Amino acid sequence: MVSIAAIGDNCIDVYTNLRQGFPGGGALNFAVHARRAGAQTAYVGVIGIDAHGDWMADALNAEGVETKYLQRVQGPTALAFVRLVDGERTFIGSDRGVREQLRVAPEIDGYLAGFDWIHTTLDGRVDASIPAWHRAGRKISYDFSHRAKPEQIALLPHITVAFFSGQHSDPARASEELAAYQCLGARVVVMTFGENGSIAFDGAREYHQPALRAQVVDTLGAGDAFQAGFIVEYLKTGAIDAALSAGAARAAAVCEHYGAFGYAYAVDMTDPRVVRQTADRGQPTANPSTARQKSSLRSG
Repeated sequence: MVSIAAIGDNCIDVYTNLRQGFPGGGALNFAVHARRAGAQTAYVGVIGIDAHGDWMADALNAEGVETKYLQRVQGPTALAFVRLVDGERTFIGSDRGVREQLRVAPEIDGYLAGFDWIHTTLDGRVDASIPAWHRAGRKISYDFSHRAKPEQIALLPHITVAFFSGQHSDPARASEELAAYQCLGARVVVMTFGENGSIAFDGAREYHQPALRAQVVDTLGAGDAFQAGFIVEYLKTGAIDAALSAGAARAAAVCEHYGAFGYAYAVDMTDPRVVRQTADRGQPTANPSTARQKSSLRSG
């Protein structure tokens, strides 16, 4: 069984118009979906000693994700505030809580060395460790999303598989962008384009994958699931076309339920952090019956 450690961001996704919360965050979602895809996985990150943190820790344990270095500290677990309308999610704010207290201490670094693969994101707060991981021969995937800073783009020579969101890119220039990023040093570059599918480039060949159809109720977490499905298959077979297909299937499945991987619970809407985000926003009511047939892969 392949082993993957995901390190970095986490949050509770608060669906303000559903009055529900779901465990989430790019690195954490990846760990869960890679576990569901058949890998041995661990999540490394920081959560608060609060009810949100309890729910998140319980969900990870229920999924079989190793949490040896899931650190719990005094303070609030991170929250991301989401408005969901007709299956489409819009992030309307966030409270990063304690998650940015993550530091790669020597014992964590040694722990990560025992895995076949490391995954993180541009919000993971571990960029400073990546060059050393690469020098040590570790395989790394990184979610650059659509908002990577220049200093994060500079990490590409150290990245094995680089994921980009194409939501703000011109599909007609996708090949050019992929080639440019791959030329900077990443072994494989993957870009997702929502309902237009995904493309990967390894320096020699370009691979195309259409998005798959699904009964879409919520697109949140589809990108993380795609990345997890891709990496698990890529680790097992080394085949990029098969990895793209596995990623697309994972993304489609996520779109058919609420939350990045489920585990809904009622959110206290009188919580001051929730009140600050929802005041004067005019929350619409989401209708679970609005599931529809459409392409499921989301860019981000």
